[in-house]
Amino acid sequence: MSQDFYDNFEEEPKISLSDKFVGIFTEPSNTFEKIKIAGASTMDWLLPIIVFAVVAGFINFLSLNDPVIRMKIQEKQMERVEKNFNTLVENGTISQEKADEQIDKISEQMDEQLQKGRWLQLISIFLVTFVLFFLLAGFYFLVMKFGFKGNGTYKDAMTAYGLPYYILTISYIVVGLTMFLLSKPLQSISVGALLDYDSGTLVGLLLNKIDIFAIWFYSVIGIGFAKMFNIKSTQKVIMWIFIIWIGFSLLLYFAGQLFPFLKFFGF
Repeated sequence: MSQDFYDNFEEEPKISLSDKFVGIFTEPSNTFEKIKIAGASTMDWLLPIIVFAVVAGFINFLSLNDPVIRMKIQEKQMERVEKNFNTLVENGTISQEKADEQIDKISEQMDEQLQKGRWLQLISIFLVTFVLFFLLAGFYFLVMKFGFKGNGTYKDAMTAYGLPYYILTISYIVVGLTMFLLSKPLQSISVGALLDYDSGTLVGLLLNKIDIFAIWFYSVIGIGFAKMFNIKSTQKVIMWIFIIWIGFSLLLYFAGQLFPFLKFFGF
């Protein structure tokens, strides 16, 4: 980019939070370029994360208040519990009698735990959201810094990864509306989720990746890192963001196949 390009931006006032919010949807490339020149701020990533956590927590709380949705959540969880215990029985880790006893006990306690755990889940959503954010922002920072030889900072990485959380927030609102409309628990509006494919299978895992909001989210993340770390090939960064996203999911899936006990813990 020419020096005149930077000089023109330097003459402009700093981009406002509202402009960043609108820009992430309408012109993410230009928005990240302006942020890079003006300098990333803490609110660039903190506000989107807080907004997402509040919306996600609120929708989750409402879903657990709905008796029909709560019952279906319980049914799905029990299917997973029974499948995990069956795996342990097949491996000789636990006897069938002990497994049946534990399944009955979990079934009796689950509805009560779901109702009592609403506030606990609300708090855990905040904690998990922030912990995962810092870990993944750090991971992507290392990839961009050493893999792509970019010249961004950790704050740049947090901005590139955090600002697109506005897209996740919109996604979660759509998921919530769809969930209450269909009276069924949903984590996304992916093809796999809408067709009730088991995410524990390879087909279900891949179908769950066909999600317009997730694809949009990771594409904007790729744009953000390319601009914030001054990497010339935006397409290459986006490609590797998708490889990491899908590759990590496949890694966890095959790890669960090789070590069945991991499925018991939800991996």
